[in-house]
Formats: sequence, C-alpha cells, structure tokens
Amino acid sequence: MELGKRPYLIYDGLEGLIDNNIQLATHSNVSGIVHKGDTILRSSRSKRFFEYDYRKKAYENLQALEIEKIVVLGGDRLFRAFGQFYEDFGINFVGIPTTIDNDIFGTDYCLGIA
Repeated sequence: MELGKRPYLIYDGLEGLIDNNIQLATHSNVSGIVHKGDTILRSSRSKRFFEYDYRKKAYENLQALEIEKIVVLGGDRLFRAFGQFYEDFGINFVGIPTTIDNDIFGTDYCLGIA
C-alpha cells in the first residue's frame, strides 16, 4: 500500500472471481496463519469460467475494484484458464506453481510437492 497499490485476496479461485468473492487484503487477513496446514483462500475448479460470459463477469468484478494484475497460485489447468482470460481481456498475471501434480512445464519442483 506504500506505493499506492491495494492488494486484494480472491477467495475460492475462479469461482470467487465470478462470484465477486474478492476482499481487500489486510494485516488481520494473514496474521497468525503460518501454523495452519491449508490455504486461507481456498480453491475451486470451475466449469463456468470456461464460458465467455462468466469470464466477462469475472473481468467486470476486477474492473470495479481497479484490479489490473493478478498473482495466480495453481497448476496447469488454472494457468491455462488465465491464459484465456488474458487473451479475452488483457489481464496480466504471473503464475506461481503450487501443484501436487507437478504439471507445469519447466519446473522440477513447486509448492505442494513434498
């Protein structure tokens, strides 16, 4: 926030983008979570996101909050979904592999691999 940027958390993955489950990130959102063994954001697969109208709704939700870039944590399917999202609406993203399938080309290890 020092640089004039507001970080947001998107809960429930692609479904959260569609359903506008997006909240401003605060210290209280992330304080004291290191000992928890799961993600606070939760994840979800989404058949809806692969339909243009739902991607458009997700885009409109981001635009309403002036979100222009996203950090994506996931695997191949999620990265492909965001590749399509970029092609449709120009939303830039950076992907951090966090998959137990180890299905991201060019990575030998990623978060989620024991």
